[in-house]
Amino acid sequence: MKNLTIVVVSCLSLLPGCSDGAAPGGLDGAAEDILADATAPDSEQTEPGLVTDLLDLEPKRLLLGKVAWKAGLTGTVRLHNVAGVPVTIGVVEVIDNETGEFRLKAHPTFTPSQASPAPATLAAGESIALGVDFRNDIGGIGEVSATFRVEILAPVAGTVTAELLASRVTGERCIATLTPDGYDYGFLEPPATASHTFQLANSGDGVCEVIRILADTCYSGVVCKDGVPSDAFTLSGELQPGDLLGPGETTTFSATFAPPAPSGEPPQWQWYALLHAKLWAPGTADPVDTAPRDSPANLAGQTALGVLGVKPLVVDFGKVGLHTPRLRVVQVIAGGPPPSTATAVELTGCSDAFGLSLPDPLPFTLSGGAVADVTVSFTPEATGLAECALRVESALGEEFSVKLRGVGAVGALSVEPATVDFGEVPLDCQAMRAARIRSIGPVADTVQAITLENCAEGFALPSLPTLPLTLGAGQHRDVAIAFAPQAAGLQECQLHVVSALGEEFTIPVRGSGIALGDGSGPVIVEDSDVGVGAAEAVDMLFVIDDSGSMGEEQGNLASNFPKILEYALVSAVDFQIGITTTDVDEAGGALRGTPEVITPSSASAFLASAAVGTAGSGVEQGLEAAALSLAGPFGKYLRPRVPLVLLFISDEEDQSPSAVDEYLAAYRAAKGGIATLVTAHAIVGPSPDGCVSAVGNAEPGARYEQIAAATGGATASICSPDFSDALAGFAQGVLTPKFKFDLSSPAKSGTVKVSINGEPCPDGWEVTGPPGVQVVTFAPDSKCLPAEGDSLVFSYELDACYLFEAAGGDGP
Repeated sequence: MKNLTIVVVSCLSLLPGCSDGAAPGGLDGAAEDILADATAPDSEQTEPGLVTDLLDLEPKRLLLGKVAWKAGLTGTVRLHNVAGVPVTIGVVEVIDNETGEFRLKAHPTFTPSQASPAPATLAAGESIALGVDFRNDIGGIGEVSATFRVEILAPVAGTVTAELLASRVTGERCIATLTPDGYDYGFLEPPATASHTFQLANSGDGVCEVIRILADTCYSGVVCKDGVPSDAFTLSGELQPGDLLGPGETTTFSATFAPPAPSGEPPQWQWYALLHAKLWAPGTADPVDTAPRDSPANLAGQTALGVLGVKPLVVDFGKVGLHTPRLRVVQVIAGGPPPSTATAVELTGCSDAFGLSLPDPLPFTLSGGAVADVTVSFTPEATGLAECALRVESALGEEFSVKLRGVGAVGALSVEPATVDFGEVPLDCQAMRAARIRSIGPVADTVQAITLENCAEGFALPSLPTLPLTLGAGQHRDVAIAFAPQAAGLQECQLHVVSALGEEFTIPVRGSGIALGDGSGPVIVEDSDVGVGAAEAVDMLFVIDDSGSMGEEQGNLASNFPKILEYALVSAVDFQIGITTTDVDEAGGALRGTPEVITPSSASAFLASAAVGTAGSGVEQGLEAAALSLAGPFGKYLRPRVPLVLLFISDEEDQSPSAVDEYLAAYRAAKGGIATLVTAHAIVGPSPDGCVSAVGNAEPGARYEQIAAATGGATASICSPDFSDALAGFAQGVLTPKFKFDLSSPAKSGTVKVSINGEPCPDGWEVTGPPGVQVVTFAPDSKCLPAEGDSLVFSYELDACYLFEAAGGDGP
């Protein structure tokens, strides 16, 4: 039999279809149909009290998905009035929520509650969304479910529900990390205690169960045994075995040291413990100790009753090279207010590798809190682990043992390459090679000796490092070896290296001396086809000030320039002349006139090109303009081994940005670095005061004068009304043939001989330039100055060493 709930509904408060004349409590036709359906014997209600034709829940099954530990997700259940009449709602709640992880979110109309709140009304067709939270507070892996329930009070009483589902997920890695990795409580006098806080962190990605946090007891360095309870150290903290620690979560706990009273014979004063933790991911394989057994957190403490103590309790010397001493300090400490006396400080069970040095003769007494430093040493005589103990005994019978350990290690050297081969080297030339000595062992090693043995003449060590030489692990030092063969054929030697540990290395060294020519002596070169009287060539760059202050000087230049052109044409020298200005902002070293470069065949264009005008920048940068032109516009016309002459003309000081020496280097670099091929002249205001004249005024041009002096050039005053003589002097110095003659091959220094018409010429000439670009220059007053038609011959020894070096040291 079905339960029947009779609801009396006010027409004014519930059903909008009621008419004003309806009797109180009356229903219109729609309401009567709904009520009839809800109470009819054939109703489709699946359970007593369940009403689905009034209120629809969407979705019927809310899947919140996978939720990691301590994380949460939110879903929405929508309540929709499908009755066409208002529906009165009572309790909205989550039931079957065993773990309490599902929670309803607060709403201004419906306040989640397990108790019955004041009823609320949902109008016909109205819907409202209520939030549902799930938070994984339990951890582990598995499905979780609950029921979302809504109570309907009117027009028919009943309930509607929706199913709530979520999945707990977690990783499986549990990594326990303890911080710090050890603590020494020092000396404590019973019943005093001391605590230190440690942090346990789960560095893995799983929700892990704490299955163990334990301090294992051990005494006097004896290896700790699992499961032995500790009397000296106790633990307290938030987590206990069985509790969970999520990924990235930390917890703290305290380790307390309460030193027991001395006991045993001899009395025990030193206390140790190994503190470690184990985590386990529930549902995985057997628990694994995630803190390695050899690296737990170490706890140490000592009982102090006005007696002695020692610190540290373990001394590890690490890896030490054989026969190399390493020192450490052990402190003997008076732990209490009364004076304490050490009656014995000695090494026990030690080899000769261990040593001891006392601060005072035994017995020595320390006042309360005083410290005595005992020095222990380890000088290994053999490789491998060495162990022993330092024993300290007090006048009260206390006995302490400090464990000493160290590893003897061999420092190792290597020498490379396996063979030093010079290849072929011309006789009397010198080649250089290097051998590298490297320390390849775990500790430093010392090079005791570096020598050459069983060597043919010509091998040498030109620059040995100071010996003995200590090389740290991984360090190296290169040793230079020289070979200057004194005889033809294969020459051999040995490089011998000895370390302080007795290691010896013997590296073969070899090279072959070769003779040039027929082997009977030096190769003699004879330059006999030397043209005499041929015209010299010269490249000239004029840098002319074109600023507004040059109006008067420009006219003076125009009347003087024909002198230098006339001299150039008469001298029959193969010249090239380029003209640029001091205006770097606009011209930037560009060449003026057409053609860009004046040659003897285009000499008539010179005067027009030299008329640069006065519209240029007032910031005169002559030195910079010359450098720019040589780097580009005029540089492409420069001829190898042809002299370069620069002529600067300005009434202002140079304002270029760089130092004079930098510009001098740039000019010489344009001629391959051969300083003798560059000469600069200057027509400027003389230093230090400049000049004033009818043809113009000028500031001192000190920077131009410096560049002229550095290149052996000359200067003249721009205020001179007629500097044609100066120009002619410049031209004569530049354009007159100087009888400079190139050598065809590199000559060995000091071997050049000159003959004219078969007669030796011992002086009046000089050889300049480096090998490969050497020039013989005759002085104007030389007694054997060659003339047209003379037969001129140069003979000299070939510089085979230069050829050898130019070829990269691989032979001529």
